[in-house]
Amino acid sequence: MICDWYNEQIVAAGKQPLLLLLAGLVGGFAAIRTSTRMIRAQVRWWPGNLTAGGVHLHHEFFGVLIMLVTGTLSFTAVPSPWRDVLALCFGIGAGLVLDEYALLLHLRDVYWSREGRTSIDAVIAVTVVTIMLVVSTVPFGLNDVERREATTRWAVVGVVCLNLTLTVVTALKGKPWLALLSVATPFAGVIGAFRLASPTSPWARWRYGSRQMARAAERAAAWSRRKDRLITMLGGVPSSSPHEDWSTQRARAIAHHGAALEQRRASEAAEAMAQIAAFVTEAREAGLPAEPLKAHSYGGRTYRTRLRGWYLNPAHTIAVGEDGKYYSLLVPTSATGWLTGVTVEPQPPRLIVGEGARDGESIPLATLLQRRLSGKP
Repeated sequence: MICDWYNEQIVAAGKQPLLLLLAGLVGGFAAIRTSTRMIRAQVRWWPGNLTAGGVHLHHEFFGVLIMLVTGTLSFTAVPSPWRDVLALCFGIGAGLVLDEYALLLHLRDVYWSREGRTSIDAVIAVTVVTIMLVVSTVPFGLNDVERREATTRWAVVGVVCLNLTLTVVTALKGKPWLALLSVATPFAGVIGAFRLASPTSPWARWRYGSRQMARAAERAAAWSRRKDRLITMLGGVPSSSPHEDWSTQRARAIAHHGAALEQRRASEAAEAMAQIAAFVTEAREAGLPAEPLKAHSYGGRTYRTRLRGWYLNPAHTIAVGEDGKYYSLLVPTSATGWLTGVTVEPQPPRLIVGEGARDGESIPLATLLQRRLSGKP
């Protein structure tokens, strides 16, 4: 009896490739998720991760290859048995890819983090849609109306509109899974439309008072705990260790890089200040006169300052003051600067002046100081 039903509903209807694709999808996902959990548990007899030239090969790589090959071959004139094999292999490849869907979404390795649980959601969604295709469910229950031999078009329109309304209400209540299921199963739409909405859903924000919102939050927390246990059972416990959490690792790396950069700059500034101090001493001993320092705007205007010192370049845009500090004499345009003058603050000196500038011109600070001691501007 089961064989007759299978031949009639699956084989004769041409649904066997789709059913095999579904089997490959679920089987491929289950197999690779089991494998990754065994690797994570460091089971001795289980083979570890695959690498090529020191690069870890994610299983999504093999999944994409399988899907490309089998998908391309499925467009050729292959006989029926091979078409079934291609569908099964395509499903396996899809299972491998969807298991690392979160990695494709975030473009980083979040497999064992909470962000990685998006892969489980993707597998469930694709599985539900494929099951709907296998059972040939027409959205919004239109087939059900035809099987009941509706006599008027208005009856069909009424059933479709009712089911569509239930689906929309379910979605507005923040229940995407029930909304997806209600597209083909009106009973799911009834459940979703009459149950409490998610506290973060548009329906709750529009229609719920404080009492209903509290009930919705309590219900959502209970559902979240059940869902978390289910996903943990399917996908494994998410990692909470710092070395496996990408965001924590990235934040630590940025902080470490920033601290190292600040340390290098402080060390460089200290060495440059030592060179400037030696220059000031030698300039005074050599009788090299200091002069009033003027600041320059980007528009070419010149402003007085209260500083005296020695210019280090012909453009008079950098200088060393008598106080032994380094000054950049380029300032923004000032409406009152021509009358009152401007104040220029000292800056941390660099060992290479102009390093990183757009014009690409750079010169060692020691060279500039030596030139100034020799009488060159």
